Amino acid sequence: MIDHSWQELVSNLENSDPIIRGRAAESLGASGDRRSGFYLRKLISDPDFMVRFKAAIELAWRKDDTGVQVLLQALHKKDLCFMTLEALCELGSEKSLSNLQRFFSKWSLHPLERMLAAAGLHRLGDRQGSDFLAVKLDSLQSEERGFALELWGRLKMPQALDVLMKVASDPYDNHQLDAVRGLAWLEDTRCLELLMSLSRQKEDALLAEVAAQAIVDLEPQQQ
Repeated sequence: MIDHSWQELVSNLENSDPIIRGRAAESLGASGDRRSGFYLRKLISDPDFMVRFKAAIELAWRKDDTGVQVLLQALHKKDLCFMTLEALCELGSEKSLSNLQRFFSKWSLHPLERMLAAAGLHRLGDRQGSDFLAVKLDSLQSEERGFALELWGRLKMPQALDVLMKVASDPYDNHQLDAVRGLAWLEDTRCLELLMSLSRQKEDALLAEVAAQAIVDLEPQQQ
């Protein structure tokens, strides 16, 4: 049987309009189809930078560093910087280490950009990134502390389970939600009982919703 939707998606990669090719790259990444990696790698040589960038982002989330040089170019574009840092953090390619180190040392960064750069450095074994994120757990800036808690789960930092469960179980801590998001990234079934309790509480609907989704995401880990 011919898969017409897949045929149409692949044909869009040859469209003369870069917007359509870019959307096709995003659709390939979202498809989960194992065939899509081949086409995404082809798009790394597309004449349009944004098409190359979207393909590189999708490849990075697949742990494929074919497009890492495109991402390193995008690191210097303000409107693409945050998305690029997230992808580089997830990718963890040694090819990005020196660029991330230089980026991290820039004095004019947004605090959350610096934290993502630190996360990328931690992923690559650079201690300055790990130390920076540890300090931010006690930041007096709410935005920084909240993001640090989420990153601790995402990076599966040492002692992350204890740190996140302590915050998530404290109804007087303003960062309960961030800690639960961190636990969702951590994917450790030892927090299930706490998540179940939070999903049943009535005081904070968003907290209950995020905890419930984290439980759903943890179900495959129990099998």
